Amino acid sequence: IHIRRRDFQSQFPMTEMSANTILAGIQDDIHPGSTIYISTDERDPTFFEPLRQVYDLKFIGDFGDMLKGVNPQLFGLAEQIVASRSRVFFGTYYSSFSAYIARLRGYYSVKENQPGHTSGALQNTYYLPSKWKREMSIYQAVHVPFYAREFPIAWRDIDQL
Repeated sequence: IHIRRRDFQSQFPMTEMSANTILAGIQDDIHPGSTIYISTDERDPTFFEPLRQVYDLKFIGDFGDMLKGVNPQLFGLAEQIVASRSRVFFGTYYSSFSAYIARLRGYYSVKENQPGHTSGALQNTYYLPSKWKREMSIYQAVHVPFYAREFPIAWRDIDQL
């Protein structure tokens, strides 16, 4: 899960969500007790407490020993790779960080012949808030706002030049 907060919410106030709203948005797709990796800029460790009551939560800080000697400026890239390979991904709509994860998932969908790859639909790739949850489940041509999400043109038929 990628949850963008802090200054992002002043720029895109329609993406502001409480932890209970996030929990309600993911519960139909992620089984209770599952381990969830959360990439976030939220600094308050208690913010995600409602999710912690249902799931086993992990954050970048939980892997400090494994990341010793790694430049912290690379953590975001590592988080994107981890999220791109998850069984289910929830990102924050309007976030370019989440959008790039969706693009990576698109590349993998084609390479691995995942369901929906021929139409550009990404299975198990969702956005929050729930208003945009299923944006990636159907093909959409490029439209404004361009930065809000990724589009299948980024990964479909890119080897057909």
